Amino acid sequence: MAKPLTLEEWLRNAGTDGLIDINIRISKKLCGTMGCFALRSFEVGDIIFRIPQNCIIGNNKALVSDIGRFLCEVALSLSLEESLLLSDELIFWLYMIQQRSDNNAFMHPYLYSLGWYLILLKNSPNLSFCFINRPNFTQPIIYA
Repeated sequence: MAKPLTLEEWLRNAGTDGLIDINIRISKKLCGTMGCFALRSFEVGDIIFRIPQNCIIGNNKALVSDIGRFLCEVALSLSLEESLLLSDELIFWLYMIQQRSDNNAFMHPYLYSLGWYLILLKNSPNLSFCFINRPNFTQPIIYA
């Protein structure tokens, strides 16, 4: 199994422009969070780097993903009250958890770089559903 990409490798492979002037690394001063550090001086108005659209995460990406489409299908079989629990926000959080958990998922390097933040989401008592983390999305979703 190949080693997962670092955030910087992922950004480079995706075609991000401008990474030669910055360093992406863990901050030793800011509680071990990921940071972007300039390797040269920038002027007001300079473009530091450009990230390709496919690296931007949002509700639309989650809704058209395998898990998003599956959850939307599940919602059709639920009562109106139950289907309202499957909000776009919940689908987005579940998509992020699934992508972070799978080393081969496209968004994994970005979501893994968030570190502890996504782990808190995964253990959040506010989730109405508990997603069973399996590669097969036909596995059941159970109420928490």
